[in-house]
Amino acid sequence: MKFIMPLLLLCSAVLAMAYASATPVGAAPDEGAHLRYVTYLVENRSLPSLNITERRASHNDPNYEFHQSPLYYVISVPFHQLFQAIGGGGRDAGAAGCRFVSLLAGLCGTWLIWKIGLELYPGRPWLAATAAAISALLPMRLSLMASVGNDTLAEAVGSLALLLMVRAMSGGWSIQRAALLGGVLGLAVLVKQNHILLLPPAMIAVYLACRPSGGSESSPATVRSFFATGFVTVGVFVAVSGWWFVRNHLLYGDPLGMRVFNWYFADTPLWQYFRDMGYTFPAYLGRKVFPTTFASFWGAFGHLSSEHPEWFMGFYRRGEIGEPVESVLGLFWPFHDYPPRSWIYALLVFACWIAVAGWVRAYVAWKGASEPAVPVAPAPKGGRTDRRKATRKPAAAPEPHAEEPRPSMLGSARSRAITVLSVHAVFVLAGFLNFNSRYFQAQGRYLFPALAALSLALAGGWLQFARRREGAAGCGIAAAVLSLATYALVAVIQPGF
Repeated sequence: MKFIMPLLLLCSAVLAMAYASATPVGAAPDEGAHLRYVTYLVENRSLPSLNITERRASHNDPNYEFHQSPLYYVISVPFHQLFQAIGGGGRDAGAAGCRFVSLLAGLCGTWLIWKIGLELYPGRPWLAATAAAISALLPMRLSLMASVGNDTLAEAVGSLALLLMVRAMSGGWSIQRAALLGGVLGLAVLVKQNHILLLPPAMIAVYLACRPSGGSESSPATVRSFFATGFVTVGVFVAVSGWWFVRNHLLYGDPLGMRVFNWYFADTPLWQYFRDMGYTFPAYLGRKVFPTTFASFWGAFGHLSSEHPEWFMGFYRRGEIGEPVESVLGLFWPFHDYPPRSWIYALLVFACWIAVAGWVRAYVAWKGASEPAVPVAPAPKGGRTDRRKATRKPAAAPEPHAEEPRPSMLGSARSRAITVLSVHAVFVLAGFLNFNSRYFQAQGRYLFPALAALSLALAGGWLQFARRREGAAGCGIAAAVLSLATYALVAVIQPGF
C-alpha cells in the first residue's frame, strides 16, 4: 500500500509529459494568452493590466488574460528563464518551464486529495487512493497539467485550504490554524480570483469546529470562539490578498473587476444567442451547458478554442454506427444537440449513475442502522402472534437512556468535514451556473476547484459495491481511468496534431 501513491504520481507525471509532447505550444485553450502574461513579467518586471480603452472584439487583443491574479505567473517566471537557458532560448523552451509548474501543481493537488481522503476515512486507505487515482488520471486534468495556465495551481491551493478545514473538524481551531487558513485562502485568491468562493465554506468550517462535539447547540463560548478565530482568518486573508482588490478598484472601478470584465469580453458567446434561436433557459442548460460540461470534464481537447476543432473522445456522426445502437446510447445520453454523442460518454454517464446508486445504498444502510428498533410484545407460549395487534400495540418502549439515539448529521468530525466539502462544491457549481447564465462557457475545468469532493464522491459511490474487496476494486477503477487517459492521448490528441 505504501508504494501506491508514488506509483500513481509517477504514472500521472509520465502521462502529463506525454500529453505535453503531443500538444504544440499554444494549442491548449488560452495557452498563448497565459504565456504572454509570463513573458510580460519577464520583460517588464511589473504586473500587466487589461487595455480597457477598447473592447477585445474591436482589436483582437491577444493579452486578454492580463486581468488574472498573478501568483501562478510570478512562480512561472524563474522556470521560464531556466528552461530557456537550458533549451537555448525560444518561445517553446519558455513554455516548457511554465508547463512544468502546471505539472508540479497537478501532482501536489493529487497528493492533497489523497490526504483529504485519509482524513475523512482513516480506516479506508483504498478509498483515498482511488479518489486520488481518479483525479491523477483524468484526461482533461492531464491536459491542464500539460499546458500553460493557472488551473492546476488554483486547484492545488484550494485543496490545501480544504484539507486545513477538514483537519480542523477533528483537531479544533487555534489562532495559529486560523491564521494559516487565512493565509492559504489569500494565496488561493492570488492564484485565481474565483477562489473567493472558498470564504463561505471556510466560515462554516470555523463555526462547526468551534461547536461542541455531538452536535449540541451553540453556547456563548462557541460564539466567542467563532468570532475570534473567524476574525483572525479573515484578517490574515485580507492582509495577504487585500492589495489585489485595491488594485482592481483603482484600475477597473470595482474590487472584483467584474464590470470591466463584462464590458471587455462582450464578444464572448452569450446565452441570449441560444434564446434567439428559440431555446428556453432550462433547454439551454439541459441541451447545451450540461452535456458540454460533462464531456469537457472528462476530456475535450481544443475545447472552445478558435484555433483548433473540438476533439471529443469517441466522436462520431449520427448514422455512422446504426440507428439501433444510437437509440441505446440515447438512453444514457439524451442530449442530442451538443456535444456529439459517443459511446464513451454514454459509459461515463452510466458509471456516474452507478456512483449515485452506491451513495443511495450507503444512505439507506446508515438510516437503517441509526434508527432504533421498535420492540414488539413477545408471543405467548403455545400460541401465535397476531401481527396486526403486535404492530398496533407494541410493547412499552425502553427508558430514554436505554435507546440508541440517531447520530446527528453534524455530530461527528467526518459528517462536519463532508458538510464543508459539500458546501464548497455547491458554491463552485452555483458560481459556474451563474457564469453560464450570462456567457456560454460550459467548460468542465471550471468545476475542478471542487475536484476533491467530486473524486471522493465517485470513488466512494463505486466502492460501496465492493466494501470487502476495496483494494481490488480500487485498482480496477484506476486501470479503467488509466485506459481512458491512454485512449485520449493515442486516439484523440496525437492524431489531432
